[in-house]
Amino acid sequence: MTRANFITFFKFSWALTNGRILSGALVTLLVGLTESLSLILLIPIAAAASPEAAGRLSEIPILGPWLAQSAPSLQVLLLIFIGLIALQAWLTRFKSLYNQKILHDAADSMRIDLFGRIGMAKWEAIRAKPITDINHHLKDDSNRTIAAIRNMLTLFQATSMLVIYMIVAALVSWPMAIFAMVVGGLLFAALYPIRRRATTYGREMTRLHADQNRTILEFIGGLHLAKLYTSEDQHLDVYRGHLKRTRKSVIDYLALSTLGTMVFQIGAAIIAALFVWLAISVFKLDVARLTVLIVIFIRLAPRFNVIQDNTQQLLTNAPAFLNYRKALNYFMTAQESDPEIRNEAPALTQAIHLKNVSVSFNPDSAPALNDVSFAIPAGKITALIGPSGSGKSTLADLVLGLTEPTAGDVSIDSVPLTEANHRAWRAAVASVPQDAFLMNDTLAENLRVGRDDATDEELWEALDRAQIGDLIRSLPEGLETVAQERGQRFSGGERQRLALARALLRRPKFLVLDEATSALDWENQRFIAEAIAALRGTLTCLIIAHRPSLITSADRVIAMEDGRVIEEGGFAELRSDPKSALARMVEGDRTD
Repeated sequence: MTRANFITFFKFSWALTNGRILSGALVTLLVGLTESLSLILLIPIAAAASPEAAGRLSEIPILGPWLAQSAPSLQVLLLIFIGLIALQAWLTRFKSLYNQKILHDAADSMRIDLFGRIGMAKWEAIRAKPITDINHHLKDDSNRTIAAIRNMLTLFQATSMLVIYMIVAALVSWPMAIFAMVVGGLLFAALYPIRRRATTYGREMTRLHADQNRTILEFIGGLHLAKLYTSEDQHLDVYRGHLKRTRKSVIDYLALSTLGTMVFQIGAAIIAALFVWLAISVFKLDVARLTVLIVIFIRLAPRFNVIQDNTQQLLTNAPAFLNYRKALNYFMTAQESDPEIRNEAPALTQAIHLKNVSVSFNPDSAPALNDVSFAIPAGKITALIGPSGSGKSTLADLVLGLTEPTAGDVSIDSVPLTEANHRAWRAAVASVPQDAFLMNDTLAENLRVGRDDATDEELWEALDRAQIGDLIRSLPEGLETVAQERGQRFSGGERQRLALARALLRRPKFLVLDEATSALDWENQRFIAEAIAALRGTLTCLIIAHRPSLITSADRVIAMEDGRVIEEGGFAELRSDPKSALARMVEGDRTD
């Protein structure tokens, strides 16, 4: 981690915790002060057993003048010692709870911030980011960033205690304090190669965790296909490979880091022996001071080890912060200009107009839409047909206000559809996609995604309009029936009709059905076709389909191919022309 990245990380941590890490640091200092006073108090306690040492109480650092003046008894000294230890224990507990609360609040803030940024980003940016990567940012990167903040707090605590102990040691015997500081610093510096390796390891683990997470989610998402094609072993081999690479990286790093710990422990033992020899043979310290210095050294050695370990862990976890910040900046840059719905949605009393509209996702590939112009009349049913890849779904995203054209204009009546009124327009429209998404929650809650203030009466009305009200009434729990994960409680056709009910609950001005019946049987297609036909005149519908079941009642049919409009007209008019795309689609469907 570079110095600039560490400064950025510290500023981020400070802002994330609203500066409360300073409060945690101050409590840590209080813990260190109470502990140091209890250590210094060992000198007069030990001196109480020696009449020779008792006469030198005034020489004791910090407490000397008070001891010389008041000459407390051993019992009083022991009571003060117990009081200091009790205060230190209480402060240590308070510090642990306080810091843990800070870290939990910080973790929640991180995830909520990124979650909100993702939700408010433009659809193009969300679509361009793999779902597995988004999941990785929200879970792994967030967790490891919080771990890095915890490492930084622990480092500060250990360093603070180290400084306090060194000051106390210097007050007892400054030559011994200098000795401990110099040799400890040299030992810490000698382990620099291991800390440098920790940064590389952190980057490796960020990449390996992302790859592993992607494999898991892709396997779960494609489990039906894996079972169908009996390719479970293939997925297992890929997953096994990820685990093998992760295991090797962890073990290699663990071998290096434990080597550092071993070297540190052996070095600390050698230094301790030298420390005692110097104190006795060279500096001729009395037993009381020697005892305190040994206790201080025993406390100092683990602090050096804590600093070494947490520095390694900080460098290991820090790359996750950089990854998280990169994702946060990506979605922040892609934010919609006005996340609030400030403008009125266009009325849609005449038509939705597309004029010379083009959409390009990649400058090196052909445009998804190329110079498209047509109108979707208000209060009518318009059908959009064409082969896969012809640009139908891209066009749906445009007229729903999810994306903007690369060139050309989309307008509602005479009002241009721009980023300024996208959200207002989306609040007035609805869509039923090919894969109808249902949460693992009650039907009532699934429907209220469309409108959260809807009453039960309005829910039943929407279900009846979608031709599924009678089925839901027949269920023992009715609206409280749990849809199960991804709506597995219901068949594909039932999920589509529930999705249609959810869309109708919004009372939209404009409704899009994007391949909503492509995978349904004829009976369910008929149910939905009847529900859509009943909407004529009450709202504007755009039906995207590559089968004729839903478009026979369309007022207007538009055929697309390779991102262009190749024909448009009434259903009967185009059906009667054997050369038309509609006629070919109908005949092809009959052949199938």
